[in-house]
This record gives sequence, C-alpha cells and structure tokens, in this order.
Amino acid sequence: SYAASINDISIILECVKVHPSAKCTERAFQTLFLLSTDPDPVGTFARKEILENEGIEAMVLTIWKHMENGKVILAVLHALWAVSVFDIHDNDNLTMALAKVEQSRALEAVLFSLQTHPVNLRILESGCDLIQRLSPMLPSRQPEVRS
Repeated sequence: SYAASINDISIILECVKVHPSAKCTERAFQTLFLLSTDPDPVGTFARKEILENEGIEAMVLTIWKHMENGKVILAVLHALWAVSVFDIHDNDNLTMALAKVEQSRALEAVLFSLQTHPVNLRILESGCDLIQRLSPMLPSRQPEVRS
C-alpha cells in the first residue's frame, strides 16, 4: 500500500475538485487529517501546504456538496480541525487558517452539517468541538445597528 506524503497534497485537493465522488472525497480528507497531525516538522509543513492550496475552501465546498453523506462530513470536520486548531502554537498556519475559516464562512457550513445530522454523535462531537475552539479565535461580529 502507498502512504501519502506532503508532496501529494496539491494532487489530493485537485482530485477532490475534479472527481468529487463521496468515496474519493472521504479518503482524501482522511489522508489530509493524517498528514496534518503528523509529528512536527511534517505536520506543520502539511498544514501550510493544505492552506496554501485552498484546502479550507475545498473543505467548505465539500461540506455543502456532500451535506447528506455523514462519512464525508465527518472526514471533512476532522480535516478542518487538524488544519485549523490541532496545533495552536503553530502561529503562522493558525493565522492563515483563521483568516480562511472566516472568509469561507466555514462555521456556517459546520453548523448546517450539525443540523443535517442531528443524531450522528460523531458529527455532533466533532462539529461542536470545532465551533467551541474556533469561535473565540475569530473576530466577533457586532450586529449592525441601523438608525
């Protein structure tokens, strides 16, 4: 069997865009999770590579595209966790990840996935953990007051 490496990240993300079948997508994000959580320095390089290749944007698009598929959603939530909050001491990647999470409105997609899978405990745990960790780090949005 073949083990993926950092060099494969751009290909893996391209595969998700070009062949977005559920099985391919689930495996792709499981692989990105494993690479992102590798011991450093490999994990740090993997997270940087995923972020620079629009990995978070791909994750958000995948949540919307495969909303009904619990296996795909779980794989994406794990990958999103790994790339964003797995290592909060990895300042450069964390800063880039938070900006991308905010720009792509990732938490909206995560919330919607929780509503779509209200009895899947693994999705609920992963999604709530992500929201709990990411929310305090994102800039707070004050409601607009219109006079």
